[in-house]
Amino acid sequence: MKQHFLVFKLSKLDNSNIKDDFDISFYFQQIKQCKNIKCIKNIALDIKKQLGSFYNIVMPLERFYNLIEKMKLNSITEITNSIFYEDFLGKELDDASQSKKVTYKSAIKQLFDYVDEHNNYYDNGEPYIFNITKDNKGNTVSLPRLKQRRKVPIFLNQEELEKLNKNIMTCNNFVKANYEFQRAKDILIIKLLIYSGITSSELVNLKLSDIQEVVNNSKKYLQLNIHDSNLSDRLIPISNKNIIRHYNKYLKLRESQEHDYLFYDKADTNKQLRTQYVLNTVKKFFKCAKISKPKITAEVLRNTFGITLHNLGSPEKYTRELMGYKTPQMFKELVKYADKEFIKASSVFENIDKL
Repeated sequence: MKQHFLVFKLSKLDNSNIKDDFDISFYFQQIKQCKNIKCIKNIALDIKKQLGSFYNIVMPLERFYNLIEKMKLNSITEITNSIFYEDFLGKELDDASQSKKVTYKSAIKQLFDYVDEHNNYYDNGEPYIFNITKDNKGNTVSLPRLKQRRKVPIFLNQEELEKLNKNIMTCNNFVKANYEFQRAKDILIIKLLIYSGITSSELVNLKLSDIQEVVNNSKKYLQLNIHDSNLSDRLIPISNKNIIRHYNKYLKLRESQEHDYLFYDKADTNKQLRTQYVLNTVKKFFKCAKISKPKITAEVLRNTFGITLHNLGSPEKYTRELMGYKTPQMFKELVKYADKEFIKASSVFENIDKL
């Protein structure tokens, strides 16, 4: 049935901009002959060159069909709205954005609406009605009503953070051709993420003009001006002892550019650094420090920044504003995993070591 549905969807897509040599009837036959979703995906990849919207329909179906195969259902009629909402949207797409869930929900709904309309299940010719988006009472289920599993933020505890910080300077996994430059750049990147709590997007958009040295209460800081952010405009001070030597070393090796971005792509100096580079840098230093996490991203360090400040007694309002959280609840969901007693206990031992 899915082949007929996809042929139907392909026939309805806007093909006004495709080339004359695009033989849609050929793809109709190819899709009908497919025995599994993998075959359909390969065809969709070929069609994508001229009709990308068709590939966007196939992707949700592939994800859904893979889940159904793992569940080993005896019959298609065992697919219920609880499987659709709880197992697929709620668990399988747990890490997906809300917009992606809406897109996938729409694609799967269209498939089952098509099946409802065209199947003959009962002996009298009546169809089997799935009502995949209806609850047991016949009411339409919306995504806001979907039971969400609460995500536990990934962060480094104090021991892991100290381990990472200790291994940053001994890591030697850098490109030999630009060893000194890349080492200085990558160290500054990881240090900025640790001590500022900014996102990877904010980091790659950081400009030299956004950074200045300031003095507050006789202490020197490197202050970052984070503007045009998706979160909130804010000023972030970093103690000079934590960052200044890494910042100055990088500036000595940084070549003069027409643009003002702090970081740039060495392969194409006219372009700012990509967030993928930041992600790869974080993964590299985690590997050097032998730190394992379920998912390694720059957000792990951002979470660590917020939790660590909270552990050390930073006022909640200040830390929340520093990180750009617009609502108190967003920040409260993060710092509920803080452990002040662990920090206090560790501080005692640190003081003993200094005696």
